[in-house]
Amino acid sequence: MTRVVGFAKVARALLLTTALAACERSATSPTALTMVPRFDAAGAAQLEAPSHRGGTISNAFGRKGGHLEFRDSSAQGIAYQLDVPPDAVDDDATFELNVLPGQSYVVSLKATGAGGADVGRKGFRQAVRLTISYASARHPAAAARMVVLWLPDDGSAPVPMRTLVNPVQKTITAYLPHFCRYTIAIW
Repeated sequence: MTRVVGFAKVARALLLTTALAACERSATSPTALTMVPRFDAAGAAQLEAPSHRGGTISNAFGRKGGHLEFRDSSAQGIAYQLDVPPDAVDDDATFELNVLPGQSYVVSLKATGAGGADVGRKGFRQAVRLTISYASARHPAAAARMVVLWLPDDGSAPVPMRTLVNPVQKTITAYLPHFCRYTIAIW
């Protein structure tokens, strides 16, 4: 059974912001990425994961799209998938999925085109799908309470993304219009 999180419900729980400029300038800087708050101002908490090392995987995709999958060998059940649909980008771009180390489900995503252009920050013609397994979560929450949040770096409130939760497979999926940092949260 898959459940769609109602946007209106999430909006009541969190303050919204749409400034894409809030994305960090260096999406792969380890020091910038490890400073993720455990709780936001509205009281939403990040879902707790087993301690893991994290890591990065990347590949180049063009107009045909592609798939990236990261499984953290340091902790069972830490798995992320990124699906880039056809026509999401105009030209070839290198897509990077960087899972942050620690005890939460935080990922930094980046897509770089020709000449170093930050394609991921600009946005995509088709939403890119991020799926995260929460099978090894330390204190799993009810599906109705989970959402994928965009984590702006400018101190503004996290932004809920369109989210699907599959409690049978223990995965959560978000459709992303652009890249930055994202996490699974409970509210």
